[in-house]
Amino acid sequence: MSAALALTATVALGPPLALDDVLRSVEVHHPLVLASRRDVDAARGGRLEAEGAFDTYLSAKGGGYPLGYYDGVYGSIEARQPTTLWGTELFAGYRYGADHPIYDADKLTSENGEWVAGLMVPLWRDGPTDARRTRLKQADIDVELASLDVHAKLLALKSKAAAVYFKWVASHEKLRIAESLHELALQRASGIEERVRRGDIPRLELIDNRRLITSREQGVVEARREVQASAYALSLFLRDADGRPVVPRFSTAPGDLETPNHRSPPDATDVKDAIRRRPDVARFDALRTRLEADLALAENDRAPRVDLGVVGSRDIGATRAYGPDPGETTKNDTTLSLSLSLAWPVQQRKARGKAQATSAKLRAVAAKRAFLVDQVEVEIQDAWSALDAARRRVQLAKETLELTQIVEQGERRRFELGASSILQVNLREEATAKSAKDLVDALADAQRAEAWYRAVTANL
Repeated sequence: MSAALALTATVALGPPLALDDVLRSVEVHHPLVLASRRDVDAARGGRLEAEGAFDTYLSAKGGGYPLGYYDGVYGSIEARQPTTLWGTELFAGYRYGADHPIYDADKLTSENGEWVAGLMVPLWRDGPTDARRTRLKQADIDVELASLDVHAKLLALKSKAAAVYFKWVASHEKLRIAESLHELALQRASGIEERVRRGDIPRLELIDNRRLITSREQGVVEARREVQASAYALSLFLRDADGRPVVPRFSTAPGDLETPNHRSPPDATDVKDAIRRRPDVARFDALRTRLEADLALAENDRAPRVDLGVVGSRDIGATRAYGPDPGETTKNDTTLSLSLSLAWPVQQRKARGKAQATSAKLRAVAAKRAFLVDQVEVEIQDAWSALDAARRRVQLAKETLELTQIVEQGERRRFELGASSILQVNLREEATAKSAKDLVDALADAQRAEAWYRAVTANL
């Protein structure tokens, strides 16, 4: 059951709130994650826009001679289709022209016009790449970058959510310790009153126990406030289906903190796999690919333009005479023509400047990525060291608690025998409570260290 649905203020009870419930809520309902996902949608819109450069487009033109000896007309309509195949552009259309002078005979067609089709192929510049294909490739990378930002945002928020969650759980454990300490003083009150009446102990012991009751009640109030504060902090990560913060109820806190499972020290393979999963490292890889596309385009723009044109045409209907010689008529044959054009950029300052700037950016990205990889390796080792130290602290805290409990029980027995005082018993009980709280802190730190390790290895 989703915690965001089960733990609203209107629900009296629910199952214990697990860390996975909080992390799932962050992933599905957190506003910052939703905002990052909108950035992905925007990048996909940019990708669709880049695809528009390869849309089929139509063109038409026409004209004639409103005054003069000739009264001919002409017109054409053409469809062109850019492609991603070596920059080739296909076209096909229809032409019609009548009553044109001989020097304008290229506009003349047979009675029913002329079909025409062909293609343009860049043999050098714009062949391997061009501005349209580069923009489309970069648009794909922009979508990838936006998705990586979502992943990075999730890791950061989940890591923070885990830290807040275990602080919330620890606050409940400390409240139970404070309540137990308070209850001890309350339970002891009637026995002390009886012993004072019998004259076994001085009345000062009764007053001191009342002082303890008041002091420990203050500790309970402070512990309850800490529970409330941690619950409010957790509500920023725990949200309902509408994205509104949900303050978890006391009854949903897990009963005990547990020690994380043992982890072996990360080896070279673990580090390599973590680097491969890390979105911040992958972001530099995507930026490098984007810049490489820019560099390829700049190198492309320095090359000469050599374009091959292939055009086929076919007149339709009866032939049409033109010129002074009646024998000069249109030919209803299929015609294939070839053309070759050449253009050479001379100074090339724009392309050379872009290539120089892009190469510098690529070197900067490589340097930043190398530093980030070093930083990730250090983070992984540091996180494992923190986890290992936290586990050791847990073991030592458990041993300390066991010893303080033995001493406390002995001191309480001495008090029952009249060989001790409430002051001494209080000191022993406070020491036990402190050891119990230290154990709770150690367990919470261990769980936070585990979450941190999972975050830096991109496994959270």
